[in-house]
Amino acid sequence: MFKPTSPQLSLFEPNLMFPEILPNSDWSFIYREKIWPLIDEDKFKHFHQEEGVAPNKSIRLKLSLLVFMALEKLTWREAERMYMTRIDWMNATYTPFGQAFIDHTTLFKFYQL
Repeated sequence: MFKPTSPQLSLFEPNLMFPEILPNSDWSFIYREKIWPLIDEDKFKHFHQEEGVAPNKSIRLKLSLLVFMALEKLTWREAERMYMTRIDWMNATYTPFGQAFIDHTTLFKFYQL
């Protein structure tokens, strides 16, 4: 079953916990304000209706990580590791500290779909 990304923000997001952690001109702010809302999860929900299970990670998140991965020419494992350590990636995807984990196989399986 498809479950859309929750619009509720967390108090543990990098930008909320440490407002000056990234400069205001950082690309991640542009991404989260301009690109993130444009990702239409409804176009991908049929993948999860066929499987009969809810996705363990947001479709917006997985699609965003695939974009970041392609832009920086990373491997699947490098993308997994970068998501856990890059504050700009967390900020761009509204990910709270301590929740920035995705398995590389989850990304690969989503890419295959």
